[in-house]
Amino acid sequence: MATYTQACLHRLAILVACLLLMPFAQAATLVLNNVDDAGEGFNDTTVVAPVGGNPGTTVGEQRTAVFEFAAALVGGFVNSSEDIIVRASFDPLSCSASSGTLGQAGPDSFHIDFPGRPHPQTFYAQAQANSILGYDIELSLDDMHIELNSSVDNNSNCLNNRNWYYGLDGNPPGNDFDLLTTILHEIVHGLGFVTLVNIGTGGKPSGNGCPIGGCDDGYMRQIEDHSLASNWPVMSDAQRAASATDDPDLHITGTNISANLGGLSAGTNSGHARLHGPNELTGGSVAHFSTALHPYELMEPQQTGTADKLGLAGFVLQDMGWSVVASAAPIISTPGSQLMLDTATLQLDVALMDNDSNAGSLDFSATSSNPTVIDDNGLVEGGSGRVRTLAISPNNGTTGTATITLSVNDGSSSNGTQFQVEVTDNLPPEVSITDPLDGAIFYGLSQEFSASADDFEQGDISASLAWNSSINGAIGNGANIMPTLSDGSHLITASVVDNASNPGSDAITVVVDAAGDADGDGLANAQEIALGTDPEDSDSDNDFASDFIEVNRDDNPANYTVGVDTDPNNPDTDGDGVRDGADFAPLDPEAGGEQVPSLPLWGMLALAALLLARAWHRLPLRGSAHR
Repeated sequence: MATYTQACLHRLAILVACLLLMPFAQAATLVLNNVDDAGEGFNDTTVVAPVGGNPGTTVGEQRTAVFEFAAALVGGFVNSSEDIIVRASFDPLSCSASSGTLGQAGPDSFHIDFPGRPHPQTFYAQAQANSILGYDIELSLDDMHIELNSSVDNNSNCLNNRNWYYGLDGNPPGNDFDLLTTILHEIVHGLGFVTLVNIGTGGKPSGNGCPIGGCDDGYMRQIEDHSLASNWPVMSDAQRAASATDDPDLHITGTNISANLGGLSAGTNSGHARLHGPNELTGGSVAHFSTALHPYELMEPQQTGTADKLGLAGFVLQDMGWSVVASAAPIISTPGSQLMLDTATLQLDVALMDNDSNAGSLDFSATSSNPTVIDDNGLVEGGSGRVRTLAISPNNGTTGTATITLSVNDGSSSNGTQFQVEVTDNLPPEVSITDPLDGAIFYGLSQEFSASADDFEQGDISASLAWNSSINGAIGNGANIMPTLSDGSHLITASVVDNASNPGSDAITVVVDAAGDADGDGLANAQEIALGTDPEDSDSDNDFASDFIEVNRDDNPANYTVGVDTDPNNPDTDGDGVRDGADFAPLDPEAGGEQVPSLPLWGMLALAALLLARAWHRLPLRGSAHR
């Protein structure tokens, strides 16, 4: 048994021209290994309104809910007793105003000649190998990795300001990109919908006991070229390389996919589905369906539609040897715990999806565990398609808690989820820390915080907020405070109690690093804030003299002395056209303006060290810096 680690990433490209989920039944469990830092990606705390059946109230919550919904759909289709670990993050990927990469993914490793494999001398993705073996074949690795483009949202320089859509209903506004479709697409790549063949040379993967000519992989075993009348495993390298650009004759020929092409009105040839094989190789060649398929299929290289199921991709996985569920249960989102007034009616959206049926044909129902508080007659289902509605009306004058069970049935299998509703006659206040963001870094001696507190019965009670630090204790009162916190990592809490003694609070984590030296230039961060220089840049004005050197010409770096020190915020203090770090008389415009002197060897080494330090400290820092 041998292992092959996948180095290349398969990309879902697009050309402009052209937390909350807990299903009851899954055949496999896909687990998110979120590697985003605080405040970014899946952890983005930007407040947003629920959308399209996604109940999240922050960008990070909504992104996580989309992932969990996609994971549930895939997990209900493939069988595996081992959790499928998906390492995922949002990162800046290739993007311009006209084209860009939405996501990229692949298995973390491939395995060959393990017990029970479908074919000998054939590589299979780690998740599939684990599924067949019933144990984790490589504990040190996740099963797959997914990167999603963090540059897409609100960026006119990336895909012309087209944004991610976080709804679960497959109905993105305008030309926005459906994140659910993208994540489903990338997960399928991670399950093995990808080839290890070098499509440029046609060479198969070698080593690991492979014979001369290399080994196959589970995906490429299904590929044929109609014009060559040959399958990829038996072709020469040159033939495979030529075949990779041979659309419309590049096909995928598995038994299951070929038997299920009836829904296509275009994109087939000789009874087979066409693969993406444009005249010029791209990162998406071969490992996607042809863009000629109609209607849109999940594994096309460009997102020109939205996916309501795995579609033909599921049959490809089955042809590759994946064990699948014959009639997968539908999936349903969970609204999360709810708090409501006894005199109100609560309106909720619930998303449904099924691999076997159209969402419009699914039966949706709700029941209550506590008819004293919420009777079944107080639950009214509505809506159609992938998003259904639920109106909840408690019994008048009652308070308490009820568990609501949601069920969905496709005629052959069912699924469900539960959430709690607490009914009260007085709502607690809602507190939100509005500034700074969670995970912020402060470099100055004082820090600014702002929050709001709204109470349904009393209105705005922000003036009554009390602030607390996990290190410094009580730090202020009111909507806005400016404390002086000790260096360290603080849990900052803003809390309030309304007239009915109902508490409300919000909390964030911030780091204070006033005494540190983030850019390593010899000046403390707080001192740089006072000077107006950048604590994350050792040469704030780019004049080849570090901030420390500029303010220490008088042997006192604590302050900037006009006429003695050079200005750390002005690259040419004396205005003679020569930058201070290259000017042998940086305070004398007559002496230093005619010629830049040659630096001796020690000076060149010092300059090189400074430039290296600047390059190092300009690497992106995690969290947001507050000055």
